[in-house]
Parts: sequence; structure tokens; C-alpha cells
Amino acid sequence: MKITLKLLKFAMKWTNVNTIVGLCLFSLSLIACHSQTEQEGLIGRWKYISIKKDTSIFIPVGKDDVLTFNKDQTFEYHLELANKHKSGEWLFKNEAIQLIYHQPDTVRIFSVDIISKDHLKFHEGSVVFDLKKAY
Repeated sequence: MKITLKLLKFAMKWTNVNTIVGLCLFSLSLIACHSQTEQEGLIGRWKYISIKKDTSIFIPVGKDDVLTFNKDQTFEYHLELANKHKSGEWLFKNEAIQLIYHQPDTVRIFSVDIISKDHLKFHEGSVVFDLKKAY
């Protein structure tokens, strides 16, 4: 009887340890998936809604102006009214989008304010870029 109780107590302690370790691993996987999901959520074509500095229009946007994040971590954007067409590589890290331009050789970092399946909003200083998913 004493041996059975000791085995039962040992099994309960071991189960608690396994539960704690399991919860820790599960939490870490959720954190990793969250970051990966946001990065994957960027992939696709985004239509510019506005580009504002403070509350005023900074760069006018047209109905066909888009920013595209490709799966191979390249990007391109076209702002027809402003005659701006750029491309390069992109990274998503620490709630920021990093754009590495081909020409001129430049790196810009944008802080992400909103990222969802249909809405993307980020800023660089006081310039705010507001976009919606283009389907």
C-alpha cells in the first residue's frame, strides 16, 4: 500500500512537471506563430488609401497605386500620381517593416501600427501610410 502511494505521488509530481513544460512550449510556439503570421499577412498586393504627414495629404495617391510584398521577400511599389516606382527587398522584424531599396541604395524602417488581413497602416516619423488589401 505504501509503495502504491509513493508511486502515485511521484506520478502526480511528474505529471505537474510535464504540464508546466508543455504549457511553456505551447506558449513559445504561439509567440513564434504570431510573428510568422504577421509576416505572412504582409504578402500580397496592397492598395494605398492615403499617405499623410500629420493630418495633411503628403503624397497624393491614385486608384491604381499599389505596394506589393512578394513571398521571396522582394517588394515593389507604384505611386503613379507622384511618379514614384521603387523595388527591393523587405523584412518584417520587431513590429517594423524594413525596406531595402535597389536604387538608390537605401534602407528605410517603418513602424507598423495596424496589420490585419485587410488593413495595413505604418509610419516613418510623422508620415503615415494607410493601405487596404487589393483583391
